[in-house]
Amino acid sequence: MGRGGRDDLITKLVQAEVDGQRMTDEEVITFSAIRVLAGHVTTTLLLGTTVRCLDENPWVVDKRRGEPDLVFQLQFAIPAGQRPVRECT
Repeated sequence: MGRGGRDDLITKLVQAEVDGQRMTDEEVITFSAIRVLAGHVTTTLLLGTTVRCLDENPWVVDKRRGEPDLVFQLQFAIPAGQRPVRECT
């Protein structure tokens, strides 16, 4: 990172060159908007499906209650056919 430079995606898009050409401002804005929207949709679907799966499998919630360190293991506690990631793909 150079003097006064930033290490973020938008800065890298603005500075990137392909065959000596940089993206236009409109292209950077459009790409950024699509990325934000895609992230929002993915997160919304994943959270919604996770809540539904936990509602349908209350034993998972009971087993994990009081064990916050095991939250990341929830994906393995839900039966494979009902996992949020599988549902969203």
